[in-house]
Amino acid sequence: MRVFVVFLPLLAVFWSEGLWRKTETFRETPKIKFNGDFVIFGYASDTLLISSTYPILNSAAGEKFAPAKVAHTFGDSSIAISLEIATTKNITVSSLTYAILFDFELEDFAGSEVCVSDTITLSRSTIRTIQKSAQIRLDQSRPIENWREDVLFKLINSSRQDPKYYSMLEIQNRVVQDATWHMEMQRKSIIYLEKPSGANFEISWKFSIPEMEFTYKSGFWHLAKWAWLQYLSIYLIFYWIFQRIHRFLFENHVFFTTCCVKK
Repeated sequence: MRVFVVFLPLLAVFWSEGLWRKTETFRETPKIKFNGDFVIFGYASDTLLISSTYPILNSAAGEKFAPAKVAHTFGDSSIAISLEIATTKNITVSSLTYAILFDFELEDFAGSEVCVSDTITLSRSTIRTIQKSAQIRLDQSRPIENWREDVLFKLINSSRQDPKYYSMLEIQNRVVQDATWHMEMQRKSIIYLEKPSGANFEISWKFSIPEMEFTYKSGFWHLAKWAWLQYLSIYLIFYWIFQRIHRFLFENHVFFTTCCVKK
């Protein structure tokens, strides 16, 4: 009887993946902050405009560099960012590709640097103001592995001296290959406004931050704690059931015992 009481809870936990379940989900509104860094490439018919907060890239751009002013505000669950990029009158930009970098953190897990990237196509040369709003969500490529450990993953290392390192292709490759997180825009809307040719580009974003679902990988001690609690609770249930069965069988004389006396 005792063998069943001990081993049946183990089988129940095994069938429910209790002791071996290494991932779990939770919901939380992450803390997301614009860290002030960005990269923007403006594509014209015969040239390229580059604007960023990284000196190596700006220096390598030479005459293609376009200075920009950036401002941002934070709300309880929103971020507003505005950029004004200086351009010359004789350049007609047909599209813009950008990456805006953020730092985010969760209450009990390691943070990371993430980016929002997109391409905006300009249908007319007189479009100089772009207003974009979206809801941002974090796409998770693998479970969080650090439990209560603050390690910030940097998507762009500003100490790197290779200008190619700051290109959009290289940034996207790091997002796909190395980063656990990718920030996506949903429920997007965009407004284009025209201004006289030669006016500075003005781009503004309004991001809302909803509650999101995350997956984490349990560490050894965290896994052991919950495995022990689960086994103990199932053990008590089985112990109570077997005690009731045992009492029923013998109190109701389901099994009879006989005494053998040797003469």
